[in-house]
Amino acid sequence: MKKITQIKYNITIVQYKIWILILQKYSKLYTFKQIDKEDYFYLSKSFLDKKLGYEISKKELKNNLKELSNKKYNFIDLEDNRIIDKDVFYIGNYHFNSKRLTIELPASTKKYIESFDFDISFASGNEILEKINWDIWSKFPSKKAVIIYLMCVPFLRKKRTPYIGLNFFKNIIGLKEGQYPSYVNLNRCVIKKSINIINELSDIEISLVPIKKSRKVIGIYFTINKK
Repeated sequence: MKKITQIKYNITIVQYKIWILILQKYSKLYTFKQIDKEDYFYLSKSFLDKKLGYEISKKELKNNLKELSNKKYNFIDLEDNRIIDKDVFYIGNYHFNSKRLTIELPASTKKYIESFDFDISFASGNEILEKINWDIWSKFPSKKAVIIYLMCVPFLRKKRTPYIGLNFFKNIIGLKEGQYPSYVNLNRCVIKKSINIINELSDIEISLVPIKKSRKVIGIYFTINKK
């Protein structure tokens, strides 16, 4: 079974949280066959406020939804380190008022959530979407820690992620081209900090395993254990 994740993380951590809540809502509705023919569905404003931990203003919500509808990400096959589907919008059409958000997801996103042939690690399909503990990762102060945590969760049974090429890993966690060219700095400033957050605040413990070729680190994987 392929493990699908998404890359090109060009949104804020609040936008990412809103997006995951939207995916989880669609997953539940799809599971219980409660999606309308028009494929629009709803989230209450009070539900968003509760999950985000504060009352989000209408202006802030509007700006976040606008960003999600304008920006794109890529689906990748984490095991083969290759792109599956390019330039998918985070969300489709939307409308909101003071009480609820009306939303539509892109066809590609719905396809992966609905498919039982895939585990999507940002959501891990409609089955594992429900298993990702919102109360844990939503409190992470770092978006990169969130990304690595959600990357690891679907591979808990195997107790390790697949091998991930170093440049591919940089794409997954949203680094710009040229950022952290040195593995030493990448590990110290990004990876170790994220691991410390995950191991301290989450329900799993992870460790980094670097893969070297001629003394140069060319890739990594993470070992994973349930606490």
